Amino acid sequence: MKFNKYILILTVGCLSVTGCSKQVLNSEIVEAPIAPKVEEVVRVDKFSYNDDFEKLDQNSYNHYIMALLLESENPPDIQAAAEHYKIALQRYPYSTEILYSLANSYMSMRLFAESIELLARINPPDKKVLKLQGFAYLQVDKQDSAKYVFEKLAQIDPNEATSYFYLSKFYAQRNNSDSLMWAYENLTRLLSFNHKYWQELGKLKAQKGDFQAAKKAFEKSLEKNNTAVNLLSYVGLAEMYKIEQKFDSVLIVYKNALLVDSTNGALYEDISMLYAQLDSLEQSIPYAENAVKFKPQDMLALRRLGIIYFGTQKFDLAESVFTELVNRGEKNFLNHFYLGRIAVQNKDFNIAVDEFKIMVQLNDSIPEHWMDLGYAYKKLNDYPHELLAYRTGLEKTTNEKSRVKLLFSLGTAYEQAKMVDSAIVTFEKILLIDKNNHQAMNYLGYMLVEQEKEFSYAEKLIKKALKLSPDNAAYLDSYGWLFYKKEKFKKALKYLEKAATYQKDSVIYEHVGDAYSAKGDTVKAIKWWNKALELNPKNEVLQNKLK
Repeated sequence: MKFNKYILILTVGCLSVTGCSKQVLNSEIVEAPIAPKVEEVVRVDKFSYNDDFEKLDQNSYNHYIMALLLESENPPDIQAAAEHYKIALQRYPYSTEILYSLANSYMSMRLFAESIELLARINPPDKKVLKLQGFAYLQVDKQDSAKYVFEKLAQIDPNEATSYFYLSKFYAQRNNSDSLMWAYENLTRLLSFNHKYWQELGKLKAQKGDFQAAKKAFEKSLEKNNTAVNLLSYVGLAEMYKIEQKFDSVLIVYKNALLVDSTNGALYEDISMLYAQLDSLEQSIPYAENAVKFKPQDMLALRRLGIIYFGTQKFDLAESVFTELVNRGEKNFLNHFYLGRIAVQNKDFNIAVDEFKIMVQLNDSIPEHWMDLGYAYKKLNDYPHELLAYRTGLEKTTNEKSRVKLLFSLGTAYEQAKMVDSAIVTFEKILLIDKNNHQAMNYLGYMLVEQEKEFSYAEKLIKKALKLSPDNAAYLDSYGWLFYKKEKFKKALKYLEKAATYQKDSVIYEHVGDAYSAKGDTVKAIKWWNKALELNPKNEVLQNKLK
């Protein structure tokens, strides 16, 4: 029997038969369609020999050898091999190698439960047993059991990449970011040539806020693969530089990415947006145009191009873009917002009204949109519709800050429409919402002064506004005008001339002239009225004063 034992040792060593995916026979490599792949050649000392080995009958021994030979055929006869392993196992019930080989055969036959049962009898399991056990659990969707096995495999052999690969899949499904990072750190340690693992590690580091480590991981990923397939690492690295506000480096990374993928519309769009954020709209234009060129169906890219055209005052180009979006059937309020704004720039307020009306129909929740519509009506001197726009906006708005904006527009519209009592009530509503709104204080105070009533209340309002904004030319003018109306001309000039030093304004200059005129200083009055007329040559009131 010693001769037969040596034959067994030689056979196992040459054939590498323990469920390996590649089996060597007569110097030829044959692919065996079984799972899993086991790289190492099995060592003979892993067999579980016992005292009864010498007593093994030749027939049982031959079954084991026959199984090995059947597995080595091309194609292998796995089912027949399994039958021979089963017979051999009856005489070798505790043999690690026979248990493993039969379990491997069962895996190939998709008898996963049977494979798991056999592998559970191997104690303690070694690395290759744990691998096969983990794969078997995955096949029957026992994720927790597979996780336990691969974690144990990682403990036994920290340099076994297979365990970290499958654990990374499990941790990703469970959103266990800390463990997932540990898995990718090990994968990058063991398989540092693989750019994907560095990329994934970079993404995780960035999510954890470790931007320096993320940047290094993305750089490492690009060292391993700087082609278009690794575009995400370019983008990730650019984002890390953005966080550091190293915008020159961001642009370098993006432009390097374009060198490997020159037709990527998203890259052009990212560069365009970066230039826009840096207030370099002119430099943004060619990239925005290329974004549209390479993403012709992308409405967002087209709209961004239109916004950039608008921002660079290329109103004709912007109008063509937003008109195209509307003609394509896109119902987005921004298209009509910009078309309305372009119409305002062109002083075509009827078109502006039409566009703004469509805009608020598509989105009535933004108070500034109602203010835009009201402004267009104002320019048409259509006060009823202007007032209606602001009142409708107030019905749609619950936010206090937004209500204050609309109330202010409504109050000024009432005042300009000579509905002073309504204007006063409106500004008082603003002060009920925001008691420190100095603009409303000044406007209300000035209106009361102009009406020459409630001087004490008006003075209280304007003084408080000045306390909150002491160098405000408009507030100083209001305060001076209050004293003018009270015929305290010396005191009026003190504040009016101070206002004139802060701001060149036709109304302020006219008020200074009026105060000098009231004091009887015609020369100085004419001087200031002329200065006012220079700023507002069409002012007929001033022209009459100078006659």
